Amino acid sequence: MTSSNTQKHQILITCPKGVPPFLKKELEDLGFPVLSELAAGVGTEGSLE
Repeated sequence: MTSSNTQKHQILITCPKGVPPFLKKELEDLGFPVLSELAAGVGTEGSLE
């Protein structure tokens, strides 16, 4: 059984327009997968841990 704290969920991080390329790079540098890049946000996945 998977704890809800360790189960991965899709996460949308919003930001001002023009910032997503920088946010994407930062997420990649931190080891997070980038699932999507939007005009005002970046999609990733992660857990609460």
